[in-house]
Amino acid sequence: MDKNNTSQISDTQLLRLLIVEDSEDDVLLIIRELKKGGYNPVYERIETAIAMEKAIKEKQWDIILCDYNLPKLKAPSAIAVLKESNIDIPLIIISGTIGEEKAVECMRQGAQDYIMKSSLSRLCPAIARELEEAKTRKKQMQAESQREAVLESLWKSEELYTRLVEAIPDVIVRTDLKGNILFVNDYTLQIGGYRREELEGHNLIAFIAPEDREDAIKNMILRMKERVGTREYKLITKDGKKIPFEVHGDILRNEDGTAFGIVNVGRDIRERKQTGKKLRENEERLRGITKNLPGIIFQFYAKDNGEFGMSYVSERLTEFLGITVNIDTQNKESLFPLFLSQIHEEDRERFLDSIRTAMEKRTSWNFEGRVFVMNTGEMIWFQGLATPTLQENELIFNGILLNITERKLAEEESRQLEEKFRKIFMTTPNCIAITRSKDGLMIDVNKGFEDIVGWKRSDVLGTKSSERPMNFWLDKSDRDLMVADLKAGTEIIDRQFEFRRSDGSVRDGIYSARSMNISGEACIIFILQDITDHLRMDVELRRTLESLRKAVGTTIQVMISAIEMRDPYTAGHQSRVADVARAIATDMGLSQEKIDGIRMAGTIHDIGKLSIPAEILTKPTKLTNIEYSLIKEHSQSGYEMLKNVESPWPLAEIAYQHHERMNGTGYPRNMKGDEILLEARILAVADVVEAMASHRPYRASLGIEAALEEIEKNKGVLYDDAVVNACLKLFREKGYKLP
Repeated sequence: MDKNNTSQISDTQLLRLLIVEDSEDDVLLIIRELKKGGYNPVYERIETAIAMEKAIKEKQWDIILCDYNLPKLKAPSAIAVLKESNIDIPLIIISGTIGEEKAVECMRQGAQDYIMKSSLSRLCPAIARELEEAKTRKKQMQAESQREAVLESLWKSEELYTRLVEAIPDVIVRTDLKGNILFVNDYTLQIGGYRREELEGHNLIAFIAPEDREDAIKNMILRMKERVGTREYKLITKDGKKIPFEVHGDILRNEDGTAFGIVNVGRDIRERKQTGKKLRENEERLRGITKNLPGIIFQFYAKDNGEFGMSYVSERLTEFLGITVNIDTQNKESLFPLFLSQIHEEDRERFLDSIRTAMEKRTSWNFEGRVFVMNTGEMIWFQGLATPTLQENELIFNGILLNITERKLAEEESRQLEEKFRKIFMTTPNCIAITRSKDGLMIDVNKGFEDIVGWKRSDVLGTKSSERPMNFWLDKSDRDLMVADLKAGTEIIDRQFEFRRSDGSVRDGIYSARSMNISGEACIIFILQDITDHLRMDVELRRTLESLRKAVGTTIQVMISAIEMRDPYTAGHQSRVADVARAIATDMGLSQEKIDGIRMAGTIHDIGKLSIPAEILTKPTKLTNIEYSLIKEHSQSGYEMLKNVESPWPLAEIAYQHHERMNGTGYPRNMKGDEILLEARILAVADVVEAMASHRPYRASLGIEAALEEIEKNKGVLYDDAVVNACLKLFREKGYKLP
C-alpha cells in the first residue's frame, strides 16, 4: 500500500486523493492525467475495507477514486464503508470492465460518477464538478443546520431568535398568514437594498417577480394544509434586479397548534445557477465539438479470441454512410457488421488484417480504404485512426473516421501528372539532372543525360558530379559559381562552360539552372545542351561568310570600276551616298551587320545605270520625257544585275527599292510604308540629300540647306520620319559634312 505520495507542482490545485486500486500502473496513469488537468495530487492507495475505514477516519480527503472489482474489496462494499463513516466525500468509480447496469447500481448506492479507464480524459472535468457540488452540499448542510437552529430558537427566546436570524447569511422574512411582512433580518435589507420600513408592513408577494407570483400564492395556500418543500422564486431588489432564491417556508403555530404566521428562509442561488449554467455550456460545447469534427468519433474493441465490435460511434455515422433509416448508434452488436458490410470487398480483408496487426502489436491503428454510401451507391475513401488501450482480455481503440475522398482524388491526379512529367523528363533530348545543392549528389537524370554526358543513369545516381568517377566539371569553380548565384536568387539561363564526358573528352556546353525543393531538401535542376558542334559550325560559318564578303566586295569593286570608266559622276555619287547612309544608320543605332550592308548597297545602288547610254547620263541639258523614262529603268536593271550575287545582305532589293516613297508615289513598283526595306528608306534620303547638294551634269548644286529643307518638308510623306530626323541631326547638330 502506498502512502503520502505527492508531486510538487507550483500554481496547481492541491487534491487530497484516496485511491481504491490494486494496480500501481493504473494509479500512475490516473496521477498523470490529474497533473495534466492542473491538479497537484496527494494520494494514498488502499486495497481493503479495513484500510479504507482507517484512512477515512484518520485523514481528510477531497475525492475517492475506486476500482469496481478488487480481490479484497468490491465497489459496493467501498460505498457502504463510506456511508457508514457519515462523511461527505465524492466517490467516482474508475474501471475497465464495469458494465452499464453495474455502474448505474453503484450510482444508485451513492457513487457520483463512473469513468472507463480508456476514457481518463473525462476524469478531471468529473472531479471538478464533484468538488464544486461537494462544496455546495457542504454549504447547504451548514445552512440547514443554521436554519434548524433558528426554527428551534423561535420557540425558546425572542431575543435569541433575533440574534440568530441576524447572524445567518440567508434572507429571513416572517409574515402573517396573509403574507404581510412583520420582520426581516439585516441580510434581507443588505441584499435587497431596502430600508426596513420599505419592507415591513408590505405584502411579500409585491417583492416576488411577477412571473413567480402565481406559484408563490398557490404554495402559500398549500402550505397551510400540508408541508411544502423548497421552492425557487426570483425576488426583486430595490434597483429592479431579479435575484433567484431557494425559499423554504414553515408555519408558525401556538402551543395549541393554531397557526399565527409564516417564516420564510431564502438562500441566494445565483452562484449555484451560474455554476450549473457553466456546466451545461461545457457539456454543450463538448457536444458541439464532437458534432462538428470533420469525421466520426468511434470506439471499437478487439478481444483476444478474435472477436471485433464497435462499442460507440457518433451520430454522424448515418450521414457518413448515407443511411436513410434510423439505426441505434448505441447497439454494439449491429454497428460493426453494418460498417464492415459497406467496405469495398477488395479492402475488407485488409481492413480486418489491419485491426489484427494493431491488436497483436499493441500499436496505433491507421487504415485507408473504400466504403459505399448506402443511399447513392457512391464509393468514398475513408481513413481510420485510433489509439489502443488494454483492458483485461480486450483492446479498446478510441479514434476517428475521416472522409479522404478529395485527398485521394488529388493524389491520383498528382500521380498521373507526375507520371506525365516523368515521361517528359525522361524523353526530352536535352540533358537534365537533379542534384543536391550542398554537395552535388546526383538524385536523378534523364535519357538525354546518358546521350550527352555518356554515363548510364544507374552508374551516377548517388554519386557527386564533381568527384570520381564523373568529374563532370572541368573547372570546379564553375559549379561553385552556379551554387552561389542560385543561393543569391539568380536564375541561370544559357551560361557557357566546358564539361567532361564519360570517355574523358572535353565538350562545350550551355546550361540553365534553378533552385527547387524536393522533399524538404534544397536541390538544383540542371539542363545542359552540348554546343560543341554548333561552335564548330559557327566558326566554319564565319569563315564562309568572311569569304563571301570578300567575294562580294571584289565583285562590287569590279562593278564600281566599270561605272567609273563609263560615268565618273555616278561613281562619285554612289560613294558619297554610301557614306551618308552609313552615318544615318549608325546614328539610328542599327546593328553593325545592317550598317555594313547599307554601306555596301550605297556604293552600287545606281549599278543599273550601266544599261543606260553614256550620252544620256552625261547630257548637260534637261532630259526629255523619253530619256527620263530610260533613267528610271536603272532601279530594275540594277536588281537584275545583283539578284544572283551571293551576299549576306539583300543588295538587289535595296537597289530595286531606293527610289520608292513612303506614300507610294515612287518607282518602279509604287511601294509604300513598311513594304519598303529600312535600308532602302535610308538610302532614299541619303540619295536625295547628296544629289541636291552636288553638281549635276545639267545643273549646278542647289546647296545642302535646300536638300535638308526638301527632306524636312516631306518627312512622313515621301521620306521615313526616323530616317529624316537622324539625317537632320547629323548635319545640323553633329556637324556632318558631305565627303
